[in-house]
Amino acid sequence: MAVSLHAADRTTPREIQTPYPMLTNLAVEWQIDGDDNLDATCEVKFRKAGEVTWHNGMPLRRVPAGTSQKTNPIVSWTNRLSGSIFDLEPGTEYQIALKLHDPDRDDATKTVKASTRPEPVAAADAVTRNGSTADLNSVKPGEVLLLADGDYGAARFTGRTKLHPVYGQA
Repeated sequence: MAVSLHAADRTTPREIQTPYPMLTNLAVEWQIDGDDNLDATCEVKFRKAGEVTWHNGMPLRRVPAGTSQKTNPIVSWTNRLSGSIFDLEPGTEYQIALKLHDPDRDDATKTVKASTRPEPVAAADAVTRNGSTADLNSVKPGEVLLLADGDYGAARFTGRTKLHPVYGQA
């Protein structure tokens, strides 16, 4: 009995996700099936919600399904096209237009919305003080320690100090 095997070269688009938004960056992941010959590509355009002009983003990268090696825990991922959009504004909603091209199928387009994270803001009654890295371990819960612009290198913390950066403070 002869068995015929065929590669699944035709890409089937699935769900689009925008996981882990940052202050000025958005990640984009387009789950796919097929594309065994790894020739699918995806153009990215974006704009602020409500604006007319689209901007070009970097194309999404093809990420074949796989499993990590020699890690604990072992991590697996599915077929996808993945990438990021950079230099955005904090706390802003964007429209992201994706155009999937695969020579083995007709093009597919989708548009999704995603928002960058807003800049953190200190509580109105927070104690605010200027300091340096020498003060990092003396900050109490609810206090805000303002560090001047500069390169602080590696910072070391003792105890249970948690940093919650506040941007835009002087």
